Amino acid sequence: MSSRWSIELESEAPAGRLFRAAFADWRNLGPKLLPDIFTDISLVSGDGGSGSILQFNFTSAMPFSCMKEMIELLDHEKFEKKVVLLEGAGLGKKFESLKSYFKVKDNGSGCIINYEVTFVPVVGINVSDDFKIAEENIRQMIKIVEGYLFTNPNDYA
Repeated sequence: MSSRWSIELESEAPAGRLFRAAFADWRNLGPKLLPDIFTDISLVSGDGGSGSILQFNFTSAMPFSCMKEMIELLDHEKFEKKVVLLEGAGLGKKFESLKSYFKVKDNGSGCIINYEVTFVPVVGINVSDDFKIAEENIRQMIKIVEGYLFTNPNDYA
């Protein structure tokens, strides 16, 4: 049986810039902003848009060394992204399947980020602590991206 987890975050950054930096171009910006987390994020197949597969390689700061995800949808006009976890990051150990959906909406003074995960946990495994950690990591990531965007006003404009 599938379950859902979601959070809503606010950001002072404009929706388009935040979406482009944190979601559309994260494979380039993530390792630059968080070198203590990512060794690299590489494009395994595709052009970086819908249907592409990315491999995330992590430092020892993470409990797993890599993960692969497929981008199901990357909509630059609606600021939406859907991804499916293909391997790593607890797939098969904690999760039978996991899909993520991101939507960034303008709120006049910045934006709102909606993040929803649909997953099937491995039978007998409690993943509630994983999502508490995920929420804090996502909040920190958005703050780091905001700082980068405000320090670099021409990037992702």
